[in-house]
Amino acid sequence: MERVRYTTDLTDAQGAQVQAVLPVAPSGRTGRPRRWSARAVWDALFYQARNGCTWRNLPHDLPPWNVVWASFQRWRDNGTLEQVHEALRPLVRQQAGKAPRPTAGIVDSQAVRTAGKKGGAGATTRAKA
Repeated sequence: MERVRYTTDLTDAQGAQVQAVLPVAPSGRTGRPRRWSARAVWDALFYQARNGCTWRNLPHDLPPWNVVWASFQRWRDNGTLEQVHEALRPLVRQQAGKAPRPTAGIVDSQAVRTAGKKGGAGATTRAKA
């Protein structure tokens, strides 16, 4: 039975980009065959990231939470998550009607940390009695 697609699922173009970035398993690999495709795991990761549910509360038609969590940890630690992010950014920007690469950046002075105040105790506001 075909599962219902979520709005967070990868498109076919995005799925192809992700597949191109994923590390290739060495030939002659042994062990238990995969029950869940990498794309299904990525769909679950995007569902969890967008909806903010806990890992254990992923819908039952997605791969089990422990499979998704273990894959997330492995891909985070080996740099795959960052590579996928870099590969998908141009596609998402084009879908939004923007250039594939940003052309400008904005720095908000409220968000930039500055060196703390220097000076003696007189530089701080005293509590009212």
